[in-house]
Amino acid sequence: MHGSLRIYRSDSFDPGYVDRFHISTRDTDSIFHFLISDGIMVDFRSAFMPETLESMRIQRILTSYQLQKILMESDDYPYFIAVMSHAISDWKTTILQSILDVLRIKTYYRGCRIELNIIGERDIHELYIGNMTVARRKTVREAGIFRWDEQY
Repeated sequence: MHGSLRIYRSDSFDPGYVDRFHISTRDTDSIFHFLISDGIMVDFRSAFMPETLESMRIQRILTSYQLQKILMESDDYPYFIAVMSHAISDWKTTILQSILDVLRIKTYYRGCRIELNIIGERDIHELYIGNMTVARRKTVREAGIFRWDEQY
């Protein structure tokens, strides 16, 4: 069975993305990994639902090599990865490509579900990853005018 890989960019870290990720994966896995880079500050007790906190295994990402090693050597539970865009821009392009290859292999061949949330401004990394923003959906007002709202 193949997993899924979702890569998107947002302007700031939203704990709701992690909660929604946990809700969508808890039918198949009760545990998931939450990998978080430097520069992201969060109060875990107040930001996340209690069920999410019980299931998450948190690890700080300090270097690109550490992320690569974690992905290659750990289990196949789902991963939610939150990385600052300026941190990714400091990584060598060969390492970035290697990490993307590991993400693809882990999802396709090992059935692992992975979400990579890149937080911050657009930067050089989007040349390699692609221009990805949070998905938006179209809603209709009473007057029939279309408005784009963030998907929840």
